[in-house]
Amino acid sequence: MDPRLTRIASRADLWLRLRPGTDTALALGMANVIVSEGLYDREFVEKYVHGWEPFCERVKEYPPERVSEITWVPAERIREAARLFATSKPAAIQWGVAIEQQVTCTDNNRALLALLGITGNIDVPGGQVIFRPPKVRTVGEFAAHHLLPKEQAEKRLGGDRFRLASNFAVINPKCVWDAILYEKPYPVKMLFFISSNPLLTRANAREVYEALKKVDFMVVSDFFITPTAELADIVLPSATWLEMDYIADYWKRHGYIMPRRKVLQVGECRSDHEMLNELAKRVGLAEHWWDRFEEALDWILEPLGIT
Repeated sequence: MDPRLTRIASRADLWLRLRPGTDTALALGMANVIVSEGLYDREFVEKYVHGWEPFCERVKEYPPERVSEITWVPAERIREAARLFATSKPAAIQWGVAIEQQVTCTDNNRALLALLGITGNIDVPGGQVIFRPPKVRTVGEFAAHHLLPKEQAEKRLGGDRFRLASNFAVINPKCVWDAILYEKPYPVKMLFFISSNPLLTRANAREVYEALKKVDFMVVSDFFITPTAELADIVLPSATWLEMDYIADYWKRHGYIMPRRKVLQVGECRSDHEMLNELAKRVGLAEHWWDRFEEALDWILEPLGIT
């Protein structure tokens, strides 16, 4: 499934040349065929799937003919793809950045996971295997947002609307811009960006620009003077991965890497962790941090019994 005839698309048995940005509709159209023709995995659905009836009602709204108008993929090709996927067990779906750089990013992922679920292709050999991460402490544990007092955690911007984010140390960016511009539910007066350039990476650049111009105080830590850094009150030179030891994980802990320092830090540059460690001490949170970042690395690796 790709608007372009890529190298891998040229070798496919079936290439669906969909209209850019219509991946969710295509997935729902395939689900419509799978459900209406009874091609779903009944045993898996009965045992594991929650919300089956509402899901079936929803996908009824996306027959192949309607989806064809949205995606520009012929209806018969949609049926062919759905039947091929549902009857070729085990089957898997591999997607990447193109799916996740759209307005419907979350719904894209949910629709694709639904296809895997209704066909029983989750956690089976040859299907979508659930990865077992190594026993190290996670970025979420390191962020320690679970230590926030209840009354403080309840102040999370957008927490009443974006419940999924409550499991992570994240806030919907749009909620931050709104709080700065309209001071509701309360004003945000300071921003600290670490290797982040929201003027280029977030939606509605004009709104982001207005928010960054209005905020009282802004700090940016980065390798370069980015457009966002140009608006900052203070720019802190950040150390690159070549200038520090570090443990990094891929999103959702699908793998870990440990880059080793190759060169000495030059000038005033510091690693993000050194900056945050020192900042924590200055705001009275020293008991939750370490004297040296090497101690933090040991803490992350401790469950494995290595340092």
